[in-house]
Amino acid sequence: MKNKQERSTFRTAIIPTLVIGLCSAANANSAERYVVKYKQGWDGNSTLTSEMSTIARDNRVYNNRKHVEKFGGQFKRTLGRINAVAVELTAKQVEQLQASEMVEYVEIDPKRAIFNPVPMATDITPMAESTPYGITMVQADQLSDNNIGSMKVCITDTGYDGDHEDLRSYQGSGISGDDNDGNGNDTGNWYQDGHGHGTHVAGTISAIGGNGVGVVGVSSSDLVGLHIVKVFNNSGNWGYGSDMAAAVGQCVDAGANVVSMSLGGSSSSNSEQNAFDDAYNNGVLLIAASGNDGTSSGNDALSYPASYDSVMSVAAIDSSKSVASWSQKNSQVEIAAPGVSINSTLPNDTYEAWSGTSMATPHVSAVAALVWSHFPSCTNAQMRDALNASAEDLGSNGWDQSYGNGLVLAKDAYDYLTEFGCEGDTGGGGGGGTGEGELNNGDSVSSLSGSSGDELNYYIDVPAGATNLVVTTTGGSGDADLYVRFGAAPTTNNYDCRPYINGNEEECDFASPSEGRYYIMLRGYSAFSGVSLSVSYDEDNGGGGSNGDSFEYTDLSASRRDWVYHTVEIPAGMSSFSVSISGGSGDADLYVRDGAQVSTSSYDCRPYLNGNEETCSFTNPGAGTWYIGVRAYRAFSGLTLSGSYE
Repeated sequence: MKNKQERSTFRTAIIPTLVIGLCSAANANSAERYVVKYKQGWDGNSTLTSEMSTIARDNRVYNNRKHVEKFGGQFKRTLGRINAVAVELTAKQVEQLQASEMVEYVEIDPKRAIFNPVPMATDITPMAESTPYGITMVQADQLSDNNIGSMKVCITDTGYDGDHEDLRSYQGSGISGDDNDGNGNDTGNWYQDGHGHGTHVAGTISAIGGNGVGVVGVSSSDLVGLHIVKVFNNSGNWGYGSDMAAAVGQCVDAGANVVSMSLGGSSSSNSEQNAFDDAYNNGVLLIAASGNDGTSSGNDALSYPASYDSVMSVAAIDSSKSVASWSQKNSQVEIAAPGVSINSTLPNDTYEAWSGTSMATPHVSAVAALVWSHFPSCTNAQMRDALNASAEDLGSNGWDQSYGNGLVLAKDAYDYLTEFGCEGDTGGGGGGGTGEGELNNGDSVSSLSGSSGDELNYYIDVPAGATNLVVTTTGGSGDADLYVRFGAAPTTNNYDCRPYINGNEEECDFASPSEGRYYIMLRGYSAFSGVSLSVSYDEDNGGGGSNGDSFEYTDLSASRRDWVYHTVEIPAGMSSFSVSISGGSGDADLYVRDGAQVSTSSYDCRPYLNGNEETCSFTNPGAGTWYIGVRAYRAFSGLTLSGSYE
């Protein structure tokens, strides 16, 4: 899933006032469940914000309900945070409502269901407390949860056995809940679970350790805050997208940091998506199961809410770190966790090993809360980025449809944030190199390391007519020194360029390089690690590079988190400058900066969009060297980088 982690907001989906391809299918006298979204300000309230007072929201809900009932609709529930209501309507009533100037759109309310465990559940009769393999696999046992009382995880499921011997009592502190009803106790008490799915999820998150019974959860100290929203009744019967929209709103109102959702359906909903985007924009980290239809529905089948951009989609792996055959594999899968034969709590002080992406999801939710508790100043987007950046890469190199970014790891995420802070790794990460070999134009080698006095050697062949040869080192820790020399390997006494400054941010520039081989050496002034080395030059017209006012580089590629760098010299007096990336596969991000090398935190332009279609435009650009970087958010290939100035 793309969902760039540094994004702070998601745009609300706006569509014309219509019913999307569903009215004609309904019998005029047969009622179906819909969501009616009202226009902003129709009732006299000109703004709709997440901070809107409860009274203002209640007034809006009352007006909306009265309006749909006037058309004969059977009211089902309110969606105050997104200015909508769920209602049963006939096809004729839909047509009447969509014609109303007050209504923004009407859409089918899609069904949602818990992802029932894949048939392989095993009864467990523990003789004493045991630690499920998933707890150690995600490194939960390597990280203290002493601070996790500041975090709250919201579980939207079938309820919670509040009297279970291995779970926090529903009558204790630090736990609360909602029944997710719109007009009464529709689903039953949140602290009761006649089905067991929600209790199993809760055990993976927070089963109590050290009590001599049952299992332990990712957070086993009995400190993590919990809020339970009982979306499904004791039979586990399906609900609707509007129920999930309301549930996530209840999670936000309860102060949740993380929402865990082991449920879904095959159809998307604008209203549901808007509710999730609202929660994400309010700082909540949303985590959902990718689905269990990987074998029957194909590798590209999507499930919702997991496949919304504001939600982390979780795949299931087994004890050998292989993806489960039934785990849905698609373009939105973001991260993986143990989900095969997961032993956890069930009602009436029992335990079973269940399998499913439902079982994988609470591992990620709890790890997120655990790591976040050590870095409370990080945003939800930054925490999401850290979990992805520190995940153990499984399957194909880099992101893939089966594992996403890889296995979630608590201690590795903690170490990542300890080293790089909430802003994350600005050195590019990924890749890796031994320090020997040829480099080509635009190449970047990352994760370089060495001891004091170690030397890593490279070279690049520069063609005739090339300009602006740039060699840079960035990122990492320690102190590596950059040496560049034309025609022969540099030494500590013989070189054409040696910046020789503290740290790893060094650069050698050659405006008019000679034709031939340039030798590059990184030497450890002190031990260093995580350093990236990049090289680039501008070619003449014949080579497909800069022709004085435009340039184009084709068939660019990079592994996840690696960089491709270029520079361009802008003459004085230019009125415009534009740089674009396009085509190819994967996901590349464009960075442009005037006068200095780009990084993930230093740039003048970074569109940061899904896919590879990005453009940076500047009016009256300054004369001098402009730096261009293309970073692989996911591995990309076949990319074209082009630009022009005039």
